[in-house]
Amino acid sequence: MGNLYFEIQRKKLHFFCDYSEDSTPKRIKEDLEKFLGISQTKQILKLQTSTDPDNLLWIILDDTKTFVEQGCTNRIAKADTPAVVALIIKNEDDDIVIERMSSPPPIPEQMRQRDNSNDD
Repeated sequence: MGNLYFEIQRKKLHFFCDYSEDSTPKRIKEDLEKFLGISQTKQILKLQTSTDPDNLLWIILDDTKTFVEQGCTNRIAKADTPAVVALIIKNEDDDIVIERMSSPPPIPEQMRQRDNSNDD
């Protein structure tokens, strides 16, 4: 089993983390509780399933199912392009609240060549 890479986002907070494919979202919640002091029962995690900025789609992650069972594989959760998970806090956020940060630099040529060779 390989690792899946995630970017957990809420407002201007961005956490980068990795978990094994057989882990569940409960592991993310445990770590967020340690780092942020927010009870797991107040956390809702939503996985971004579309990258179209005009039509972002999100699914609520089920704590009892593995990431793979919820469609999160190493094809969409790579180290250089992690899957985006929104953190919503019950009684504080009505919906997903993610504030844009600065734009990342362009992808280096070496990484573009690697991405193109994987498509073959």
